[in-house]
Amino acid sequence: MRMGLPRCGVRLVCLCWVVLCSGCGWIADKDRIKVAKLQDRYITRGDLFRVLREMPDDERPHIQGKGDLVRVLKNYVDDEMKRPLAAALEQEGKKLVTREQAQQRFFAMHPEDNYQLLFTVDDPQAFDMTQAEWEAAKVEAEMAIDRLEDKMRCDAAVAYRAMEAFQEGVLTVSEEDYQREYDFRKEELRKPEQIHFLAIRFKTSEPNAAGQAAQVRRRLAAGESFDDLVDEYLAKDKSYILDSDIAKNPKSTKFAGFWLNASGSQPGDIIGTVFLPAYELVGRNADGQMVLMRMPDAYLVLKVLEYAPERDLTLEEAKRQLLPGIVVRNMMERLREENKVEIYYDKLPDPAMLTRRTGDPIMGEK
Repeated sequence: MRMGLPRCGVRLVCLCWVVLCSGCGWIADKDRIKVAKLQDRYITRGDLFRVLREMPDDERPHIQGKGDLVRVLKNYVDDEMKRPLAAALEQEGKKLVTREQAQQRFFAMHPEDNYQLLFTVDDPQAFDMTQAEWEAAKVEAEMAIDRLEDKMRCDAAVAYRAMEAFQEGVLTVSEEDYQREYDFRKEELRKPEQIHFLAIRFKTSEPNAAGQAAQVRRRLAAGESFDDLVDEYLAKDKSYILDSDIAKNPKSTKFAGFWLNASGSQPGDIIGTVFLPAYELVGRNADGQMVLMRMPDAYLVLKVLEYAPERDLTLEEAKRQLLPGIVVRNMMERLREENKVEIYYDKLPDPAMLTRRTGDPIMGEK
């Protein structure tokens, strides 16, 4: 005759089962909690922890609150939607981003790290590195460029589809959209300082270019007319005379010397001598066609014809700049609807439960 377990034994077995589940399985159970949905696929806390662990240290955000986790999760979901879009466009023969473009942007993002030299100088000793260290540094840089290239191609795919949908009338932009974007970005929407001038120019390729410019300035100081000098040099060679517009680029120091002299000027002011580095402008050739013209390094003595200080763009002036951002945002909203994206905010983990020890990856909940 079979005998059953005593009741206290049954209780003991049940208690052990609960303890084992809460000990060994607790982390795994927490990691399986669903925090988002993309089409028919669920994204769990474990997926979110993996994304955070795999992020490079310089790209991983400092998680202080749930808002930081929400941003990481939304970016991950958005990237998962963008990649198939990019792949589909590339299958159609569209080249979204070149490797060189990604490489150049990476170099620009890290100017202090001399990554560009790493790809142009094949001598580890030039970097005070061993061969193994140099190869490891290059592999690390290549991986970072891979990630950047993937992000750029995904963003380019959305921008392409967004403008395509806008042109076809599938996506529309309202005046409210423009106004909202304008209010949000107003501080960066500036029309730069601009000058229109007529100059007597001496290319640096000419003998004593700086001296010739200084001679013109002395003749003006002695009372000669700028217009008469323009006629004189025009008769010698048309290339001596330059009629040009230049807008100040606040992100570039290339023309800092020029603007040090020209900033705040008034129509009729004579400026120079001043050095003007080589630049490109759009002008008309001898046949009256619009062409890209390359201006060489030169010393100038110039007369200001028009001058406009920096100012805010009006809404109408800014619309062309605002449009790409608006249609991309509207396209992303459309993609989220089509992909049935859901974010379960109440299921996100408490950031206080994330541990991050120095040198260790971000771990899951304990």
